[in-house]
Amino acid sequence: MRFLHLADLHLGKRHDAVELGADQRDVLEQITDVADRERVDAVLICGDVYDRSVPPADAVALLDSFLTTLAAKRPVLLIAGNHDSAQRLSFAGTLLEKQNVYMAGDLRHALAPLTLGDTDFYLLPYLHPAQVKEQLGVDVHTMDEAIRAVLTQAAYHPDHHKVLLAHLFATASGHLPERSDSEISPVGGLDDVDVSAFDGFDYVALGHIHGPQRIGRDTIRYAGSPLPYSFSEAHHHKSVAVVDIGDTVQVRLCPLRPLHAMKEVRGRLEELLQAHPCEDFVHAVLTDETPQLNAKARLENVYPNILRVTYALPPAVTAPDMPPVVVGMGPAGLFCALYLARSGVPCTVLEQGRPVEERVRQFAALEDRYGVEVYHDIMPRQLSPQEYRARALELYRAGAKRFSLWDTYGRVPVRSRWYYAARLGHAQELETMPTGEGVMTSLHYISRIGGVNCNLYAPRG
Repeated sequence: MRFLHLADLHLGKRHDAVELGADQRDVLEQITDVADRERVDAVLICGDVYDRSVPPADAVALLDSFLTTLAAKRPVLLIAGNHDSAQRLSFAGTLLEKQNVYMAGDLRHALAPLTLGDTDFYLLPYLHPAQVKEQLGVDVHTMDEAIRAVLTQAAYHPDHHKVLLAHLFATASGHLPERSDSEISPVGGLDDVDVSAFDGFDYVALGHIHGPQRIGRDTIRYAGSPLPYSFSEAHHHKSVAVVDIGDTVQVRLCPLRPLHAMKEVRGRLEELLQAHPCEDFVHAVLTDETPQLNAKARLENVYPNILRVTYALPPAVTAPDMPPVVVGMGPAGLFCALYLARSGVPCTVLEQGRPVEERVRQFAALEDRYGVEVYHDIMPRQLSPQEYRARALELYRAGAKRFSLWDTYGRVPVRSRWYYAARLGHAQELETMPTGEGVMTSLHYISRIGGVNCNLYAPRG
């Protein structure tokens, strides 16, 4: 059995305002040529067929043409990804099966495989643990638990080769696949599926990650997207995998050539205007010290497909004598911590997460790569003013010297806690101040912390 493994077509996707229809049609023609040249017995498409759940008409027409050409010579097996609408994608599925096209938006072909020759194909679309819990009646909470529950209930033929199609985030003993910024990142490890769940399969054809790569063993692979869909994918060598299953499993990668590559150019505006014209999708990073008037419009004369113009970040800031503290792992806090760390200023992050250990694991890369320290938030709702003071002192003794407060009013419902918040910059005063519930001050005291003036939005009413 020889089959072609591809994924993440993202038909209907745009680069900013630029349509990718011509680029996608060109690469699909390349894939069809590979299927014919290699004489594959089947084609596997592992999710994210469309870029959004309600695709544009041109994308639907393009998929129709692609499947019609492929299915004229061999079966096509297709599963829904997280970008697809499973219901829309599997419409007329029974009818299409008579035309050699097998679309899976539910668990039917995951539990009862599709058999081609001596090989069983298990079609497992993207799903949520809640769906598995409802359909199979099992108590699961994470993606790993859900996938294992499905595969446990699947039917297996002892003498057949077994191939799994899946769209998920696979890890190998905690090792993560290489990702790009065009992919949705998993949160807190809840979406992780360890490759040990696939031990019974000869080959696992994965979609979801855009860079072609193995994960764990060579026969568990992400095909990757056929085109680069962000500038973080500019270095990818896009391909499709040709897989032979017999006594052994052999995998070969067939390269794909994008109609327009993605590249970054860097320099002063006047320098880039003198460059050789280029039809690729371009991100121009200007190193000019001041913004340049109509920079993108002027660069279009050299780069007609320019997508983005940004300016290089200023030189890294000077590290302070005492490390800053960022309160909260929300988007603002994380951006602040990451920017400081990349600028050579490691900081401490305070978090009241649920539970904090899970959130710390999410951002372990911050600690490992940039030296960011993560602490609990100093102002959780469940603390009394006395406990709040004790927590602040605990953090001082752990080395925290500076504090950044965000959304303080919303997170401190007991007014007496404002008094302690107002004195965060004064560790010695916290040691000696009164701790009774009767200690009260007006809200405006928070506007001055450790000698630094702060803005305060007055509470409603």
